[in-house]
Amino acid sequence: MDRETVRAGMASARPDRAHGWILGVASGLADALKLDVAWVRVALTVAGLFFTKTVIAAYLLAWLLMDRRPIKRR
Repeated sequence: MDRETVRAGMASARPDRAHGWILGVASGLADALKLDVAWVRVALTVAGLFFTKTVIAAYLLAWLLMDRRPIKRR
């Protein structure tokens, strides 16, 4: 994945409450980055084991900064 793809994906990241577990951040990021949501959840969990406070803060910050408009499914 190149940087332009990541930037374009992050610009359209939206929390996916319908398919999410807690706030929809992981599923929204997975959708924006075109990844399987399981990989994003595993990455967050493993990172959370080592950097708990940082991951919690980043998760909440991502939730606050994500666009709230509904996701249009194709």
